[in-house]
Amino acid sequence: MDGFIDKFAQRKNAQEMIRANAMAEAEEKERMALRISEYEMAIQEMRQCSLQNIENVEKVRELLEASLRKIEEVQKKEETFDEIKNILAGLKVQLAEFSKEQRDRLSEIVDKQRELIEEQNGRMQELMESQKTALEELVRGTEDFNHKEAVKVYRNVQAVIEAELPKQTEEIKNAMGEKSAPRSLTVIGVLTLVGVFANVAIEVLRILGYL
Repeated sequence: MDGFIDKFAQRKNAQEMIRANAMAEAEEKERMALRISEYEMAIQEMRQCSLQNIENVEKVRELLEASLRKIEEVQKKEETFDEIKNILAGLKVQLAEFSKEQRDRLSEIVDKQRELIEEQNGRMQELMESQKTALEELVRGTEDFNHKEAVKVYRNVQAVIEAELPKQTEEIKNAMGEKSAPRSLTVIGVLTLVGVFANVAIEVLRILGYL
C-alpha cells in the first residue's frame, strides 16, 4: 500500500512540474507582449516623424508661393531678367538641399523600421522554437514517466497476485476438503479468487490514472 501511495505522490509531482512549465510559458508570453508594445511605440514615433515630414512639405509649398509672389513683384517693378534668374537659381538650390535632407531622413526612418521588424520577427521565431522544444521535451518526459510508473504498478500488482494466489488457493482447497466439496467447486473458487485479484489490479491502475 505504501508503494502505491509513493507512486501516486510521484505522479502528482509530475503534474506540478507541468503546471510550473505552464506558468513559465505564461511569463514569457507577458515579456513578449511587453516587447511588442515597445515596438508599437517605436513605430508610432516613426509615424509622427512622417507627419512632421508632411508639415515640412507644406513649408516648401509656402516657400514656393512666396518665391512666386516675389517673382511677380519683380515683374511688376519691371526688374531685369537676371534678378529673376538669380531668385530662381537660389530657390532651386534651396529645394535641392531640402529634398536631399528629406530623402536622407526618410531613408533613415525606413531602415530603422525594417530593423525593428526583423528583430521582432527573429525574437518571435526564437520564442516559438524555444516553447515548441520545451513542450516537446515536457510531453516526452511526462509520457516516459507515466509509462515507467504504470509498468512498476502493474509489476507490483502482479507480484502480489503471484505471491497470494498459491496461499489463497491452498486455503480454499483445505476449506473445500474439510467439507468434502466437489472438485468443480474448488476450481470455481480458484477462478473466483483470480478474478478478484484481477479486479483489484484494474481498480488500482484506474485510481492512479493509468486506465
